[in-house]
Amino acid sequence: MDEVAIPEASLAPSMSSWLAPLLLLFLREEGAWGYELARRTEVSGFGETRSEALYWVLGQMEREGMVLSERDGSGKGLPRRWCSITASGEAYLKTWAGSLARYGEVVDLPLAFTRGSRARPEARREVKTQVSYEIGRG
Repeated sequence: MDEVAIPEASLAPSMSSWLAPLLLLFLREEGAWGYELARRTEVSGFGETRSEALYWVLGQMEREGMVLSERDGSGKGLPRRWCSITASGEAYLKTWAGSLARYGEVVDLPLAFTRGSRARPEARREVKTQVSYEIGRG
């Protein structure tokens, strides 16, 4: 059977779907200015994020009660926005982490078949443990 090249980008999940949880993880560590969140997003390996997209996501999360933001009224330069996570944002992260762990368990089965082995229960537990560890270390 001939191999067909599939562009990697076509298989990648939308990075925008990961932006809100990533920002909440940063804010769980400590509150931050919007421009600091943009820098942390870039250096985390997520890549450069357009400031319009970042502030749109922050605004959406604020409207949904997951983030509080206060504008700096100092009048010097462009206005800045200080952001912090709310209890609702913490609850969202907990739900998101659980969904991600379940997703990992579901994905493990076809991956095991592509590797030529059956999915073992201990392999599913390993995936769940690793996902829990990554989310929990915030």
